[in-house]
Amino acid sequence: MITKASIAKFSRTLSTSFSAGIPILSSIQTSAKTADNLFYQQVITSIHTDIVAGVPIHLAMRQANAFPEMVLQMVMIGEESGTLMIC
Repeated sequence: MITKASIAKFSRTLSTSFSAGIPILSSIQTSAKTADNLFYQQVITSIHTDIVAGVPIHLAMRQANAFPEMVLQMVMIGEESGTLMIC
């Protein structure tokens, strides 16, 4: 239950930030703090580092082994459709 709540808070904050026009890298960095879970904060920080190094978002999230498959698929679809881009 705690895991799902942490992922939901992170996802909502990321979505709101990105929709407001904040670049995805900044949004990820800021959204990590809203996870209310030290493990997910560290995982998201690691994902940010991977994305900066050029790894696609969904692959960085998959390598973290911390997100459900549905979340990974939604991010992958967003990247492939062009609605979720690194700015």
